[in-house]
Amino acid sequence: MKKVIESPRGDTYFKIQNKPLTISERDVAAVLDQSRFDPRLMEIITEFIRDFWWVMNPSELNKASKKSKHPFMIKVATTIILDMCEMTKCNKEDFTKWYLVVNASIKDPAPQLLYCGIAPIFSNMMRDELEYAIPSALKHNIIVKDLPFNKGIPGVLKSEFTPP
Repeated sequence: MKKVIESPRGDTYFKIQNKPLTISERDVAAVLDQSRFDPRLMEIITEFIRDFWWVMNPSELNKASKKSKHPFMIKVATTIILDMCEMTKCNKEDFTKWYLVVNASIKDPAPQLLYCGIAPIFSNMMRDELEYAIPSALKHNIIVKDLPFNKGIPGVLKSEFTPP
């Protein structure tokens, strides 16, 4: 069976959105690497993490992320979820514990844009990215102005008690 990321882009989108329980921690790390080149894929994987974080083993996700090309991507996605999504007090406590394990000993990169090859160098688009950067990503040296959620709406954190 093909890995999620080896499939055509449309198949990858479909599998993450329509067969979420078939996505492994290794798949998540691989998709996060690819999302540096595809803002729509970043939206899809961030929403997947928001909705299904509780079915993923945080230690395995941490291990898979550390082996990826861009390990800091998991920090960006999870920090934006933690800072921007609505959540109950209980869900926030559980997610924070999970978050700490997932992001353990993953270093922040040198300052850089989240998406590679999207904003031309010295363009107004790049200036806007810098000027309106999301503080949640900026604290990890990542510059991006648009929230990685469908239509920029963070939504509500899901859990096993409040499933999607």
